[in-house]
Amino acid sequence: MSRRHPSISAGRAARHIPPLQFAPCSLRVCLTLSLWSGTPHAQKNEWLDLHVSQATIVDTICTPGYVDRVLPSFETQMRQKNRLLKQRSIDESFASEYALDHRMPVLLGGLPNSAANFDLRDSAARNGSLSI
Repeated sequence: MSRRHPSISAGRAARHIPPLQFAPCSLRVCLTLSLWSGTPHAQKNEWLDLHVSQATIVDTICTPGYVDRVLPSFETQMRQKNRLLKQRSIDESFASEYALDHRMPVLLGGLPNSAANFDLRDSAARNGSLSI
């Protein structure tokens, strides 16, 4: 005895829903966040942008160019990177081996200009040579 999907056995054609994996990245993020019902739980509240919420994702993180509009200037980011290098006693001559990154990504509701949300990432992590 074979089992059939109820819509097929009832004589109705099954509705085809395209896989989410082929949707553009920003669309996948927006769809995921719009379907997510619940309270966001980040490690620290100072990483979260309070302007981004379930009700505002269409007008914030899902808007083309959002990240470019909200990120601090290049100069501000470089000052932040130098501060973190100094804080961790890393010589400035090794600065190119580190990238400034957000702990909570801006496209997921992270605060773009919070010092607490910035962190250094070893450049070796980009090409997969960093072992954890």
